[in-house]
Amino acid sequence: VGGALANRSSENDTKSVEGKSMAMTFTKQSPDGKSSLLTGDSEIKLPSLTDLISDGSSDIVTKVLSSKTNPYASTTGNSSVEGSVVTIILTHTSGDEIPVQNTSKPISLFLKRPQDKMPDIQEHELFNLNFKYHKVVLPEKHMALAVYIKPSLTIDSYIIYVSHGNDSVEPPTESKFNFIYTLPNNTNISSNPNNIDELKHTIFMPPSVHLGNGTYIFGVRLNRLANFTNTTANSYNSSYTISMYVSTCQYWDEKQLVWSKDGCQVGPQTTTKSTQCLCTHLTTFGSDFYVPPNTINFKTVWANFRKLNENAAVFATVISILGVYIIAAIWARRKDKKDIIKWTATPLVDNLPIDVYHYLLTVHTGIVKDAGTTSNVTFVISGETSDSGVRKLTDGKQKVMSVESPLGPLMYLRVWHDNSGHKADASWYLNMINVMDLQTGEKSYFICDNWLGVEKGDGMVDRVVSVASVTELKSFTHLFTQSVKKKFSDGHLWFSVFSRPVRSNFTRLQRISCCISLLFCTMISNAMFYKAENKAEKGVVLQLGPIRFTLTQ
Repeated sequence: VGGALANRSSENDTKSVEGKSMAMTFTKQSPDGKSSLLTGDSEIKLPSLTDLISDGSSDIVTKVLSSKTNPYASTTGNSSVEGSVVTIILTHTSGDEIPVQNTSKPISLFLKRPQDKMPDIQEHELFNLNFKYHKVVLPEKHMALAVYIKPSLTIDSYIIYVSHGNDSVEPPTESKFNFIYTLPNNTNISSNPNNIDELKHTIFMPPSVHLGNGTYIFGVRLNRLANFTNTTANSYNSSYTISMYVSTCQYWDEKQLVWSKDGCQVGPQTTTKSTQCLCTHLTTFGSDFYVPPNTINFKTVWANFRKLNENAAVFATVISILGVYIIAAIWARRKDKKDIIKWTATPLVDNLPIDVYHYLLTVHTGIVKDAGTTSNVTFVISGETSDSGVRKLTDGKQKVMSVESPLGPLMYLRVWHDNSGHKADASWYLNMINVMDLQTGEKSYFICDNWLGVEKGDGMVDRVVSVASVTELKSFTHLFTQSVKKKFSDGHLWFSVFSRPVRSNFTRLQRISCCISLLFCTMISNAMFYKAENKAEKGVVLQLGPIRFTLTQ
């Protein structure tokens, strides 16, 4: 389609086709001409075609495809490209593609950012010659860092001191800093007159300038020479807005099927609205725009406790959460003490002194509503040689049953109760009883997984359960049930506060403390990213009935 449109065009004529999410532009020109194309939300500035190609004997067709979203799914499973994606191809009028690599002059592309990726704008005030500090974290060394500081009064000028280091880096001072800038600067490099004012008030730090990844602190101060000509230093104040963002330029590697950064760099004409990419080859290009999260200065937090009346809702929420935590901690500590008693192996109340052979019984009540019981429970365990006789089972997780002589290989368990419990506590949901011979270490499992109750299940309060075979223990139903029970009762942080296995070393109080820590960390994270960029993927969305997903998903 592009070749047909271009062949019908005269020299330096441009044909465009635009859709809702894509736009195509085709231009035919002589090799000695320069090209500046506007396609969709993108602008491309090509140098003289003789600098790009060696064969300049015929007209050249420039094909540009611009997409508002990223249509490529990386083999690594993720993609950081946001905003417009541009593909540039040069061909002869015959349709043969012209490879362009390692050009002497870079190709300039301006890739527009989506509206939801615009950096957060913060307002601040400066008094006299005091410093105002702003912290930003640069996650990767190949990224370009930019800070846009716009004064409310055009006559105001600022000196910005920059320090770099790890998380504990000290703020810059007049005598100790890594970089120093003066705004507005004297730049006049923008080809777009609308961007000149922003670029004059922007600190641009590409990878060739900054000191790599880490923490940067920008100290903003009024310029003494510019601002205090006719004003005393003790009364002057100024207000400004600041936006901090990080940009990268990438191209689509068709061989590796990944986005790569080789041969592309962020240009100095990058603004909050678009990224300038300077590349030495032609292919598909995209850019990433990252807004660093808001930093939490805990020194300032503690110092501003006098202003709690300005954030009464937040303060009340935090106090309420701490109050609930204290109450829950008291309850959890009491439950932990009871759990220790429950897990302690105690003898059955009807053991006799003459009984010298011992079995350890571990009782598992099901995890369902009103599963426990206060009814009187009795049982009989039968082996090949004898049985235990009718024994009484009281409250507790583990019980030691003593008998006169070995029962032999265990075969059956009969268990029942008198349904004497109060209302909902009358019935009992028995999951399983494990029996271990304390002399030989042999274990037997009796899987019931049923109700013993008049008003629950099939109405029976008496069950006879045979010993579980290896096939039953390895069955999908048993393994799935036990796995889900363990995941919820021990693996799920919030649910396990109430259903924690009593033998676990991870106490209920510790679990509640982890929950409250996680909740506060989530609140701090939300504060850090409040009004920052929305990292939700807004790529091409495919919909199949009620299911919606993006290409990268």
